[in-house]
Amino acid sequence: MPSKPAKYGLKWCLCGDNENAYVCHLSTYIAEQQGDDPSKNVGQTVVTELVQPYRGSGCNITTDKYFTSILLTKELLQQNMTLVGTVRKKLKFLQFLPSRKR
Repeated sequence: MPSKPAKYGLKWCLCGDNENAYVCHLSTYIAEQQGDDPSKNVGQTVVTELVQPYRGSGCNITTDKYFTSILLTKELLQQNMTLVGTVRKKLKFLQFLPSRKR
């Protein structure tokens, strides 16, 4: 990215408890460690790894637009968890209809 001061850097991903403001699980993202193409399913891989200890607990996972996807939602539902996340308006699989109220 042209606006970044350095070409390389660290990316920290964390799983936090919203109620207690406590970091439950922390992961350093390194593209080579993920084992597959870094441009595909990175968000899903990171979230799946971070929520591994909470499988079957019925927790609600909240993510931002980088991590939210239909595939992740389906995977978390199979593990008895739900997902709330921001989505981008221009995603191929979503269609937003105009509303007079907004």
